[in-house]
Amino acid sequence: WYVVGSLGVTYIDMNLPLGADTRLSASFGGGLKMDLTDRLGLRFATRFFWTDTDSGTKRVQYLEHQDCTVPCTYTYSYDDALQQLELSVGLILKF
Repeated sequence: WYVVGSLGVTYIDMNLPLGADTRLSASFGGGLKMDLTDRLGLRFATRFFWTDTDSGTKRVQYLEHQDCTVPCTYTYSYDDALQQLELSVGLILKF
């Protein structure tokens, strides 16, 4: 068995009308390495990634549309955090 973790920063620059930002990020996970023979094995792993975002970051986009009696608006914003879960299985070949 093994465990992993990291702490760092993430540069966020999405294709949205929000400005780029550098935010705190972390990850943790673990896994299992199994030797099937002297030269062959399997690796199972999982890792959770978390990046802090500023939920106060917002931008309102004004749109004109025939169904709107006043200018339509769309608000772009972040949630409290970006999260991702990764699961993987690997084959170990030893030379």
